[in-house]
Amino acid sequence: AYRVSKILTTSWTDEDVPSIEVAARELEAYCSDLIADRRRSPKDDFISEYVASVDQDANLSAMEAIMQLVSIVIGGTDTTRAAIVIQTGLLLERADLWEALRKDENLIVPAVAEALRVEPAVASIPRLVVRDIELDQHFIASGSVLLLSTMSALRDPEAFPDPERFDLYRERPRWHPVYGDGPHRCLGQALAQLELEEALRALVGSRHRLLPTGQQLNVHGHAGIRQVDELEARWT
Repeated sequence: AYRVSKILTTSWTDEDVPSIEVAARELEAYCSDLIADRRRSPKDDFISEYVASVDQDANLSAMEAIMQLVSIVIGGTDTTRAAIVIQTGLLLERADLWEALRKDENLIVPAVAEALRVEPAVASIPRLVVRDIELDQHFIASGSVLLLSTMSALRDPEAFPDPERFDLYRERPRWHPVYGDGPHRCLGQALAQLELEEALRALVGSRHRLLPTGQQLNVHGHAGIRQVDELEARWT
């Protein structure tokens, strides 16, 4: 999944394409085998329920059923890995908020939401233009690829007053914009959300205390999945 998702960043070159294509075929085959296994021998798990639903509804092709599962795997791995580092770094830089989280686990959900807003792991969402669009005196031709900036949207002062401030108590929309919207909203959202919240809960709930080392959080990239430099912390 990590090798495949590199195509969603700005860090790959032509030399990386063969490796990415091999990884994509391997991930596709892995998900195809999982579906076939659960179809033969259902278990009490998500994939078995998913396969049963796909077979009952009969509205997805075999490849579409596989790619839905691929999307969940990718959505719950590389983007989440980056987001865990980002939210940890952002909160360690704010000692008062870290201490508040240690005292009140109810703040974990809004802390994750605010970290995703301030420094999203996904900088933009790609969309293929299926018909000509005129927008604010600009013409966008059918067949163009658009990168819709989540970073810009999440700091829109009309939607988020005082957008530069990290605020656990700000009003938020019910559905976090970082996951996109409409029929193409991120399929891995629920999995990613659980992973982010449980990771933070484990860190703040440890009997040891996590402290920053003074190293600054460095997140870079404006297209696709953003890159996060290594972040050091220490336990007491």
